[in-house]
Amino acid sequence: MLLRRLLAVLVAVGLVLAAGLVRARLVSDAPDPPALDELRIVCVDELAAVCAKLRVAGAAPVTEAATATVARFAQRDPAVDVWVTLEPWSTMAADARRRERLPELASTPSAVLATSPVLLAARSDRLAALEGACDGGQLTWRCIGDRAGAPWSQLDAPAGWGDVDVAFNRPADTAEGLLTLAQLGAAFLDGAPVTPQAVAAPEFFAWFADLGRSSSQVAGQTPLERMLLTGGADVEFTGVVEGAARPLLDDAPAWEERIELRELSPTVAAQVRAVGYGATGRVAMSTVAAQLLDPLAAAGWRAADGASSPSGAPTSSPPDGQAGVGTPSAAALEALRQTWIEVSRG
Repeated sequence: MLLRRLLAVLVAVGLVLAAGLVRARLVSDAPDPPALDELRIVCVDELAAVCAKLRVAGAAPVTEAATATVARFAQRDPAVDVWVTLEPWSTMAADARRRERLPELASTPSAVLATSPVLLAARSDRLAALEGACDGGQLTWRCIGDRAGAPWSQLDAPAGWGDVDVAFNRPADTAEGLLTLAQLGAAFLDGAPVTPQAVAAPEFFAWFADLGRSSSQVAGQTPLERMLLTGGADVEFTGVVEGAARPLLDDAPAWEERIELRELSPTVAAQVRAVGYGATGRVAMSTVAAQLLDPLAAAGWRAADGASSPSGAPTSSPPDGQAGVGTPSAAALEALRQTWIEVSRG
């Protein structure tokens, strides 16, 4: 009896030791997680000024257009640990992976860190003239879209002004440009949500095609950069994300003499998130998100709880009773983008 007990104890001890050896072998064979100084942070163009303030273990953020990062996710390894982006581009990236039948990436999104409306940036004297030509003298995104490319002479303005010049910031590539189109689309739909079905409707397509043909193209700069450089001589109207525009405006102190920002209804808002991918991104995302809060506020982004703009932000409120329409879904924005590529010049 004693011998059998002794043998049982020895067997149990042996099993424990064997399990420990196997566990140690597995741990030693597992690859080390990437060091945080190798962290791959990517930021959308609209957040370039904000991401320049990041200081995360020596990582150098890469700034690029939203669709360029989406294209990364159509590859097996997108080389992204943390993406500082606008909604819903992270969903668009996940959709791109599914279309390529690539495995889903584990992602950890932050809460919405800040928001910013899409504003109209306009040459001041042209703004007053166009406002008078809108129904009831009330400027709307629908009025801007309807009159893009029309001769100013038809609007009781001097013929020497040429045509109504409306430009967009590369909607096929940038979040700012596509969100501006979403805002115009919502205006055409009288504030109803922009959906793939609405974009495909014949009436919407015909109006959108006219807008694509009548809007101007700006190469090498954003339309706002061109406006600031020329005082509105080349571009008279464009849409801007307020938080992305403020750093540019702060570097051009004389802009208020010729250019006005106006918040029109319906309003589409840009929303900032940091999204971590994989184990490294999950760990680093909260650090990145925390570091973004102060730079976002300093750049003019609004608090996520709906707080107003920082003091001195040159914006006006939309008309009373006109609520925002939120941000369209990833599917709606992709439908809008593909339609724009089809109908626009170049």
